[in-house]
Formats: sequence, C-alpha cells, structure tokens
Amino acid sequence: IAAMLKKIFKGAIIATVALFASCTEDIDKSNRYTFQNETIADYLKNRPEFTSFVQIYEQAKMMGTLQTWGEYTLFAPTNKAIEKYLFEQDSIYHATKDSENPVWTGITSPYLEDLSDSMAISIAKTHLIPAKYEFIDITSADLLPTQNFNNRYMSMKFTVEDNVPQVYVNNQARIVVGDELVENGVVHVVDEVVSQSTKMIAEHLE
Repeated sequence: IAAMLKKIFKGAIIATVALFASCTEDIDKSNRYTFQNETIADYLKNRPEFTSFVQIYEQAKMMGTLQTWGEYTLFAPTNKAIEKYLFEQDSIYHATKDSENPVWTGITSPYLEDLSDSMAISIAKTHLIPAKYEFIDITSADLLPTQNFNNRYMSMKFTVEDNVPQVYVNNQARIVVGDELVENGVVHVVDEVVSQSTKMIAEHLE
C-alpha cells in the first residue's frame, strides 16, 4: 500500500506542477518554493488557524528555531486539534487521579493558558524535525530517518480510506494538508496533536 500511495502522491505533485506550468509563461524554474519569503514561523503567524500552536512555540521559546535558516519539517496541528488534545488529556488525568493506577498526562487543565512550560516544550519538540521531508521523500520504511527535537523517531502510516490515500503520523495524527513549502522547510498540517512516542527504534522496527 505504501508503495502504491507514494506513486499516487508523486503523480499528484507532477500533475499539479504541469497544470501550473500550462497557466503561465513566466516561471522561475529555479525557485521551488510555493510561499515566497515565508519561514515556518511566518507560515504559522500568517494563518489564524494556528494561533494556539504559535502560542505553544512562543511559550517554549522555540519560535526562533522556526525562523532560522535551514531545513525543517513541521507537523502543525490546528487550533481545533490542540483544543481537543487538551480536553482529552485533562479528562484522562481527572478520571484516573484518585484511582489505584492514576495516569499522569502532564496536563491538568483544558485551557491553553494553563499549559506548563515543560509540556509546551515537549509538544513543540515533538512536532519538529531538523530535516526536510516532503511526501515524495517519505518511503515505505514507515520511520522517518531523522529524529525529532525530542530525540524520537516518527512513524508514517499509509492507508486508503474511501478510495482516498491518507497518511498518519505515529498512527494517530492525519495529514490533512501536506507539502506546504516555505523558505526553511516544509509544513504538514495535521488534525491531531502528535503524542510523543516513548519507543526506541528497535521497538518501532519490531
């Protein structure tokens, strides 16, 4: 399935480029970026659906990283995704805190303004990889070869749902908009907050 989906994504990208080329005669073929002069930080700040994610990166003091020159991959959850995540994690904490086996999620409030600095840092680091991976670079090996800023590998799952190819990060967050190219990397918009994996590479491979 992964190999088939990779071919589908490649075909879609090629078709899009061909369509764009047919609509204009003045194309600078040396410039591959779709968002001129925007860094990852600019991309997030210029779009209202990412205000919560911006707040998390600012609290984690990592917004500067998103503005630096280099190549990065960011999985960006929307405001709705972050709101859902905080509510779910807070609910788990309160539902189990008085039990024999309480579950410590690190989140004890459904409100973003109550998020601790340590959790903000964890979320920010989990979603950022110090390398650029477009769809065309993602292979059927399931794991991205570069660890995220939390020193964890991220898995990519390819599926077909209702005849539409889908990609999930860590078997959880679905990429709803992919390959948003910016000056210092690529942004993939996801519909869930990516939970930090505690698995080492041997466990992933197993």
